[in-house]
Amino acid sequence: MSASWSMVLESVLPSSNVFMRMHWAKRKKMIQLWAWMLREAGIRDIPPAGGRTRAVTIIRYAPRMLDEPNLYLAADKCILDNLVKEGVLVDDSPQWLVLKVGQTRSKGKRTLVQVEEIVNVR
Repeated sequence: MSASWSMVLESVLPSSNVFMRMHWAKRKKMIQLWAWMLREAGIRDIPPAGGRTRAVTIIRYAPRMLDEPNLYLAADKCILDNLVKEGVLVDDSPQWLVLKVGQTRSKGKRTLVQVEEIVNVR
């Protein structure tokens, strides 16, 4: 059985369109805010990747659904880059990461981030 960790953040990321239209300084602050929220949610309880591939699932719960391409950019910059920075992922390239990003309609707004160890078969 592989190890897995879950974090719930009480916020949702903007669409890629909204994220890219932000001033660069505002985007940087948003990325820093998500780093703080990930730390508060327990990112430091996840052991370092140590050369292992991991699967990350990001589920966006919000009243408004986004089209599929709009789910990815902010998730990459605000969540995946911070997972790499904290050592939870070796890198966010396909060699080290199996990514699934999805969404569910919900009255409340929150983001679920799940990290799972993948047994490397080589």
